[in-house]
This record gives sequence, C-alpha cells and structure tokens, in this order.
Amino acid sequence: MLNDCCRLCELPQGMGKLVNLRHLGIECTDKLEFLPQGIGRMRSLRSLSKFIVGGGCKIEESKNLNLRQQKLKIKRLERVTNKDEAIEAKLKNKQYLRDLRLFFEWNDSLERSEVERIEGVLEGMKPHSNLNELTIMSYIGSKFPRWMMSGTVLSNLCILFVNQCNCMQLPFLESLENLQILSMPKVKWIGSEFLGIDSSDGVERSFPKLEILRFDTMDNLEEWDLNMKDIMSRLKHLIVRNFPKLKRIPAIENLEVLETLEINAISSFECISGELWGLSNREDGGESAPTVVFPKLKKLQFNYMDKWEWEMMTKNEITIMPCLLELNFFNCSKLKLVPECIMSSGTIKDLNITNCPLLMWAHSCIPPLLERLSLTNDAGDLLKEIPACSTLKRLDIAMADCVSLPQGLAHLKSLQRLFIFECKKVKCIPQELQHLTSLQELEIIDCDILGPHCQKEVGEDWNIISHIHNIQVDAHLLTT
Repeated sequence: MLNDCCRLCELPQGMGKLVNLRHLGIECTDKLEFLPQGIGRMRSLRSLSKFIVGGGCKIEESKNLNLRQQKLKIKRLERVTNKDEAIEAKLKNKQYLRDLRLFFEWNDSLERSEVERIEGVLEGMKPHSNLNELTIMSYIGSKFPRWMMSGTVLSNLCILFVNQCNCMQLPFLESLENLQILSMPKVKWIGSEFLGIDSSDGVERSFPKLEILRFDTMDNLEEWDLNMKDIMSRLKHLIVRNFPKLKRIPAIENLEVLETLEINAISSFECISGELWGLSNREDGGESAPTVVFPKLKKLQFNYMDKWEWEMMTKNEITIMPCLLELNFFNCSKLKLVPECIMSSGTIKDLNITNCPLLMWAHSCIPPLLERLSLTNDAGDLLKEIPACSTLKRLDIAMADCVSLPQGLAHLKSLQRLFIFECKKVKCIPQELQHLTSLQELEIIDCDILGPHCQKEVGEDWNIISHIHNIQVDAHLLTT
C-alpha cells in the first residue's frame, strides 16, 4: 500500500509484471500524474484506488482489470483521445462497481472541437446499471452524455455529485436520494427544466426519494422558480451557497420533512420576510398560509449574508419551527434582530453567532432551554451581557476584541464548560465565576493577558478559578 505517500511522483515502469498483485493503494498521492504502461496486464488486481490516464497508460488498459472493488476514481480523462478509446475501457462490464468518480482537468479556453472531443469521452464512459454513486469533476462539455439523460442506465443511482461543469441542464434521475451541484457558472435560472423535468407530455415527474439537495456556487444564477413541495416532497436537507446575483428563494414552507436549512453567501439578499416561509400568501389573496411552518426543521443556518436583515411578522395562530434544535448566524453584518417567535423557542439547544456586530437581543431574550452558546469575533450585544439562562451548560468565546468577558456569568448556574480562545485583550476572570459551582472545565487558549493570570498558584486570578476541576491553559493541564 502506498496510500498517503504525498511525495510520490511516479511508479516503477515494470509494475505491469506483478501479475499476481491483488491490491494497489495509491490514495492521497496528489503528485502522482501517471500510471506505468502495462497496468492492464495485472489481471489479478482486485482493488486500485485510482486510475490515471496518460504517460503511456491508456484508458483501455482498465478493461482487463478484474476489479472487485465497489469504488473507482479515474483521473485526467481529458487525455483520452476520443469516444472510441473511452468505450474500450468497458466500464459497462464492471458490475461490481457502485461508486464511480470521473475527473477531468478544467480548461475553459478550449476550442469547440476540443470541447466536443471531451463530450465524446464522457459519452464513452458508460457504466454498468448497478452504479449507486456518480461524481463528475471539471467537465467542460455543454451537455451531459445520453446515458445520463435517458434515466435507464442510471436507474439505481442514489447520489449524483457534479463539481465545475458548463452544462445548462441536469439529467432527470428519479431514483436520486442525494443531489449536490457545485459550480455551474452558465446557469441563470433554476426551474423544472434545469432539473431535466419535461412537462410538455403532461406527465407529472418528481424526485420521490430525494433527501439531500445542495446547490453551491452559481455565479450567474438570477432566478429560482421551482415548486419544491411537488417535486421534492421527501427533502430533509437543503443547502444553498454562493449565489451573488440571486435575490429571492422560492417559498419552501411546504417541505414538511425538512430537517436542515442552510442559506450561505447570497450577497444580493437584503431581507428574508414571510415570503420565504409562505406567510405572505394570506395577505396577497393566494392560498392560505400554513399553520405550522417547517414542522420538522432541526437546524437553521445563515452565513455570509452581507446585506441581509430578518423581517418576519407572524400571527399568533402560526407556529414557526417547533422542533428547531440548532440556530447559526455567521458573518451577517447587517443583521440587527431575530424575531422573538424564533428566540423564544423552547426547543433550541445550540446557538452559534459569528461576526454579527449589529445583533441586538430584544427583551433580553435568548432561547429558554439553551444548552450551548458560541460567540466568535464581534457577536453583538451578547458579548456585553448574557441574559440569565438556567440551562446553559457550555459557553465558547473566541477571537473577541473585548477587554472583559460578558456580564451576567453569575446567572449561568448550570454552566459546566467555559472555553476562551484568542481573546487577546481580555484582562481578567470576573469575580462572579467563583460562584459557579457546576463549572467543571475551563480552557483558555492563546489569550496573551488572561492566560498568565490563570497560572496555577501564581496567577492573579487563580483564587477565582481554583475550584474548577479541569483547567487547561495553552494545552497545559493544570490539575487542582
């Protein structure tokens, strides 16, 4: 096994003579650019981490490999001469294969003839119908091959991962459980056609098994118009990230089994109002709004939303996210308030806030049953004072530019762990910490002033923290 040999550049040219070798592990060998000629003679080989085209090793050599492994990665497919050469790999005969990963080298300056050649290469890489997972990386072609678009070859496919692709339309694969799309720069509109759904024949099509959907980095996406409920009724995890031109997301409140919602780096978003949750329909004269919005949602996250402010007014008869456990706000520089109907939720256990300098806490309200609170960089009002919370067990404060820890620590009667990281200006441990009898762990890392103050026996604040069983300062465990 040669896994993790990060300096490995080449394999011996005579390796093809090892006809009895059964396993060749070359995972995490990024500098390895070629396989030696004659790999195809190693017919006893049962597992091969990756097949790299080029340097005398042609793709057709893989046809003779009697692999029994379920996963195969093929790299540098742009080196394959044409479609006929790709067909010679005979992937369609590899019935044991369940996870196929096809890697090209990205080059967006190719002539049209070269793009067509690469399209032909992917056309020739038709796999066996037993395939469950397919990954396509850095594909410069403008269309997917026919074996992907027909739906019959990939009838057992559960996971499709596409990263960096020039196509405008995805194949419709109703067997999918996990669909992840990263970097499709030419896509401007997400609708049913983008997902390969052709409704012209009057037949309703959907993704009845889809549970995970991730759209990431579509630089030119401007519009998203999709009836999510009808098409993806079983969706549990929705992650959207890095759409600089998108101004709105369709109402998704009817995704009744959704458990995770992450909205990240949509820089044009200025507000999220009731429209996202479907709450504006009632006032617009449309269909009635739901009485329970996101009944199964457990995790809600917003990240790098530079212009975003949360504007949501709800009526008493509407219940918002009754099962929410984790709430995250990262790098939302304009966010000022979180609706009280969210913050008063009795289910939230984990609250994470990073770099939200304007964030205020109306009515000094934090989730009443909160167990973990993490504050990083400028986390707004909570860095000044933490409201009383009798259930809080863990408090993390990191990279804060403050000279003192938040007030109100004395009211955190259930606090068990306090973690302070890279708070360069914090000068001392507050006296009220010595009254926290439940506090069992204190960890201080890279705090220039605070660290020396907490040294055992000699630190100025040692008497305040000496009752804590486990104290760690800059990776040094101080037993008490």
